[in-house]
Amino acid sequence: MAVAETAQLPIVKIAAGAVIVLCALAGGVITGLIPGVSSQDKPPEAVEAPAPPQAASPPVEHAAPVPKRRVQVAASEPARKPAAPVCTECGVIEAVNAVEVKGEGSGAGAVVGGVAGLIVGNQIGHGKGKTLAKVAGAAGGAYAGHQIEKNMKKTTQYEVAVRMNDGSFRTITQASADGLTAGAHVKVVDNTVVRD
Repeated sequence: MAVAETAQLPIVKIAAGAVIVLCALAGGVITGLIPGVSSQDKPPEAVEAPAPPQAASPPVEHAAPVPKRRVQVAASEPARKPAAPVCTECGVIEAVNAVEVKGEGSGAGAVVGGVAGLIVGNQIGHGKGKTLAKVAGAAGGAYAGHQIEKNMKKTTQYEVAVRMNDGSFRTITQASADGLTAGAHVKVVDNTVVRD
C-alpha cells in the first residue's frame, strides 16, 4: 500500500495546485484585480425567428449583410417662425394701358364758335337764305367750338391692371404711370399704384 500511495501523491499534488490556482484567479476576478467578462458587458445575442416556409424558389445568392442603421431622435425641433402676413395692398402689375380722356367743355368754346359761325353765315346768301345761313353758322360754330375746347382739354390717363397677393384683380386709373411696367411689384395706396 505504501507504493500505491506514493504513486498517487504527484497526481494529488497537481490537482491541489490546480485548485489553488483556479481559486486565486476566481478571487482576483471577483475583487476586480483581474479584469473579467461579466454577463452585463456582453451585448444581447439576436435571436432570429425562423422564416416561414416558401414555395419552391430558385436558390438565393448570399449578399453581403446590410449594416444596421441607427436612428437618432432629435431632442427637440427648432421652433418654426410664424408665416408672414399676406400684404393685401401689394401685388404685381399685369398690364399698363394709356387711355385718352376728353376734357369737359365749359361753354366758352361753344360761345366763341357760335359767334364765329354767325359771322361766316352772315356772309352767305340774301334774305331768307341769309337768315338760314346765320342760324346754321351759329349752331355749327357752337358745336365745333365746344368740340375744339374739349379736345384742347383732353388728358391721358393710365389704367394699371394689378394682380393682388391675395389673388384678387384690380384695375386702377391714374394720371401718370411713373415708370410702372408689367411684372413690377407694387402697392396700392389711396387708390394709386406705387412701386413697392
